[in-house]
Amino acid sequence: MMLVSNSGAPSSSPVAEPPSEGVVMSTDAFTTGRPPVFDPATRPFGVLVGFDGSENAKSALDYAAEAARLRETRLTVVTAYRLPRHFYPNYASLPKDDEDEQRSKRAEEILEGARTHLGAFPGDVQFLIATGHATEVFRDMSAEAQLTVVGSRGRGGFMGLLVGSVATALPPHAASPVVV
Repeated sequence: MMLVSNSGAPSSSPVAEPPSEGVVMSTDAFTTGRPPVFDPATRPFGVLVGFDGSENAKSALDYAAEAARLRETRLTVVTAYRLPRHFYPNYASLPKDDEDEQRSKRAEEILEGARTHLGAFPGDVQFLIATGHATEVFRDMSAEAQLTVVGSRGRGGFMGLLVGSVATALPPHAASPVVV
């Protein structure tokens, strides 16, 4: 069996050489024949952090802010919420206020809490609101992030869980490294 290095030249080493540029994220020799390259320049979100206002989210925000500062990259703070399914059996059961608007306003309040918590953070910060299930939102956004950070438990309804559903479901599906 002849081994070939990333440069295409024959190699005597049983281990493929890493690419000369970028960071090697994983080896997937079965599909590409060489490790994929992780280029931070193609990841505009920089350090992506989920924020829901909980104490764990504040800790995640602190960690993400420090990671963004050390990497000299953007910090992207995101809060995600799901739109309710609208089904009202009659006119009397319609809510007084629009539920979509209420959730959007609540998301803005949560992000304002993140702004306040960050204080005078010296780096570039972007605040975003996303609609959808948090796991799906962060899975999709992680493709444009250098690092994704989430708290170990958020404001979900299952108080007995030691690790939250997003913290459990996101890492195996994210397209960037994840810190919980």
